[in-house]
Amino acid sequence: MEEEMDLPQVIVEGKVVEELPVFVQDAGLDSRINFEFPVTPSKVKVTKVIAGNISTDEEITFYQLGDRNTQKDGFVKPGEEVMLLLQKKPEGNYKLFLGDALGPSVYGGPRSYRCCL
Repeated sequence: MEEEMDLPQVIVEGKVVEELPVFVQDAGLDSRINFEFPVTPSKVKVTKVIAGNISTDEEITFYQLGDRNTQKDGFVKPGEEVMLLLQKKPEGNYKLFLGDALGPSVYGGPRSYRCCL
């Protein structure tokens, strides 16, 4: 029996080039529940395409849950090199494939990620 596998559509290496301002995101839950959380965005310049249809001219805005200003550890920093495994979303942007499940060998440490072009 053939099974369909859920695999990343794009795999890239990149370099963090810029930290963007932290913002607060509404979780979008039932309107009776007010739940917000901080998000720390950074820009990643694609330096190498390992798989997929994406250009090395691309910059990816990379979102990490939490606030780099109050939680000092676990956030990417300018100059750091990262590898991103991405899946295309129906909206046309990308999300990270498996996130923390890949662990430190891919991302350099335990973190939560969300990503889009």
